[in-house]
Amino acid sequence: MAEVMIPIRSVKGYVKEFGIEAIGKKHADPKLVKEQILDAFHKEIFGQFTMKFGDPQILAKDASTIDPEEKAKIDNIISNSVRKWKRLCIEFAKYRETYNLLQPSDLMISLENVTNDIINTVKEDEDVVITEGAQ
Repeated sequence: MAEVMIPIRSVKGYVKEFGIEAIGKKHADPKLVKEQILDAFHKEIFGQFTMKFGDPQILAKDASTIDPEEKAKIDNIISNSVRKWKRLCIEFAKYRETYNLLQPSDLMISLENVTNDIINTVKEDEDVVITEGAQ
């Protein structure tokens, strides 16, 4: 099975690709670019979970059942990602074209939605298994 490489960009990489290239040079719609940034950031975060744990569905587990070592890794990925996102918000706020485009809360709201989708998918899969076993 071939591994898929998820690009992990620096803050400067995000600014160059999405701020300078997309909004500055190509005059792309800032709202669309914001969605693209969030999507790229999600892929980066969940790619890290996949590399560390083999599956991002570890986020669907009950926190009390997660090994403390794994929990420390999860906390590290999330805290580093949040810190990087905040730095990205600060960088985008420096420029007139991208001022107020990204907010620190945008990442957590979108991550919560994605995580809830993962949890709901896992629960649906468990329901299917239970239903199949009962027949």
